Amino acid sequence: MTAPHADADLLVALGAFAGAQVLVVCLSVIIANAYRERALLLHAGATMMGLLAVQNLVGGHPFVAGSAVLLVLALSGLQLHDLVSDGGASRAPRRWLVGISVGLLPALAIVGPWRHWQLLLPGIAVWSAVLVVLMIRAWPQSRPWGWWLLAGQLALAGGAGWLGWRSLDEQPDPPLPLAALLTLWCAAVFLATAWRNRILGETRVRIDARNTVDPLTGEENWVGEAALGPSVLTTSFDRNERDRRERDLIEKALAATGGNKAEAARALGLARSTLVSRLKKYGMNGS
Repeated sequence: MTAPHADADLLVALGAFAGAQVLVVCLSVIIANAYRERALLLHAGATMMGLLAVQNLVGGHPFVAGSAVLLVLALSGLQLHDLVSDGGASRAPRRWLVGISVGLLPALAIVGPWRHWQLLLPGIAVWSAVLVVLMIRAWPQSRPWGWWLLAGQLALAGGAGWLGWRSLDEQPDPPLPLAALLTLWCAAVFLATAWRNRILGETRVRIDARNTVDPLTGEENWVGEAALGPSVLTTSFDRNERDRRERDLIEKALAATGGNKAEAARALGLARSTLVSRLKKYGMNGS
């Protein structure tokens, strides 16, 4: 393959990856505005920073590209803060992640090009350490969408680590591996966030159905077939059955929100104090 053909193939590949990322940005913005999902807006911003990083790498500005990747990590950290658990053991790692995303990583992104220092690897090391702790502690409450989230974060860490390692020598950095890994990251995290939103939406529909009246018995707070899936519609009202289904709904709401009691209470249409009392009633720890 001749050099002009190689350059043409490279540009075509980069254009394809860029087009995929722009599509993710558009979908993220549309869905975020339709469903008021801040995590998708953060993901759109992080993806745009990824495009900027690849563009600067193609243009021969490795320090600026490294700073853009640091900002990708920062925005991704803020998005992860919204996605995973807010309670229990993961509260401290979430605070660490916010501190790194708001303070350390932007500072490194500014200092690097200014002083001509390669600070990408230290930033990745700190970000990855907190990410590992957070994912381990949040994992039980983050499935099944957590698998896509994990794949995306691994792709992002791989792309950032590759760029940081390549920045240690004086050779030009090829942009194609970074573009490919960032595309994989943005697609996987978008799917994880959309999946989580769907679970939350279904939970809200289930809870809304709890406030209907049984058309046969006239009982209040009846949970209908449309809310809980296939069931037998009877004229008897079994309080134990209702309690069992209510407990199931609470468990699903907590799983969908990563154990975040405030978000789960909103999804269930309850006050947070009411949710806490229900957790005590059913002997659930809520984590």
